[in-house]
Amino acid sequence: MKRGNLEKSVEHYENMIEILHEEVGTLHPQTASAYCSISTVYMLMGMLEEAVAISAKGLKIRRRLLGDDHPDTQRHMVEHRLRLQLLLLGNHQS
Repeated sequence: MKRGNLEKSVEHYENMIEILHEEVGTLHPQTASAYCSISTVYMLMGMLEEAVAISAKGLKIRRRLLGDDHPDTQRHMVEHRLRLQLLLLGNHQS
């Protein structure tokens, strides 16, 4: 995927998150999903620190709304840990 397309994706997700904050609020499953999606785009762009930070926001929302035992929270926890491991691995190799 071209970097320009990824940057446009980030713009779209940022707009979506802004609208979600206004329409449904911060503590909403759709808002958490949007954070997870933009985090994935940041990963594809090689922006691992941003990916981890945004992923943490989405995870925090899921944990608060759904609890740690919910399948969606569990999936997001695994994804967040993978992002964190990639970040740590990258920092270790520098």
